[in-house]
Amino acid sequence: MNTAGFQLAPNIKGDSDEDTELLLSMADDARAYLQGMKWCPGLMRLYLAFGVGGVVAIFLAELDPKSEHQDRFLWIVVGDLPSAYLVADSATPGEALETYCALMADWIEAVEQGRSLDEVFPVAANPTAEVAAQLRRRVDFLKECIRPSLA
Repeated sequence: MNTAGFQLAPNIKGDSDEDTELLLSMADDARAYLQGMKWCPGLMRLYLAFGVGGVVAIFLAELDPKSEHQDRFLWIVVGDLPSAYLVADSATPGEALETYCALMADWIEAVEQGRSLDEVFPVAANPTAEVAAQLRRRVDFLKECIRPSLA
C-alpha cells in the first residue's frame, strides 16, 4: 500500500494548532476503535490519509497479521459520525470514503424500511428513524462536500 503523502501518527500536523489537536484526538479514536475489535491482531502503524478536524478523518492502519488470512491494511473512518473499518481493497482515501458512504446508506435504508440489520455493516448507533435521518445528512455532506476534495 502506498503511504506517500500520508502522515504517520503521532506526527500529524493539521492546518492550525486546533486542527492538529482535533486530528490527533481522531487518531486516538481510530486506534481505540480498531483495538476494541477482538480479532485485531495488533496495530503496527497508523497513517492519516485525509482529515478535517472534528468532522471526518480517514486513516490507514497497518496491522501485524498473525496469519496469512488476515488483512495487513485497513481503512478506518472516524469523526462526527459512526466509526467503521474497511478492508483496504480501495486504493485511495476517496474510494474508501465512497465505500464508507455506501455502507452507511445500506444501514440507513434498512432502518428506514424496518428491515433486519443482520445483513448490513454494524453501526454503533440507535436504529431509529431520527438517527437514520441524522446519519443521512452527514453522509450527504461527505458525498457533496468532502468527496470532491479527494478526487
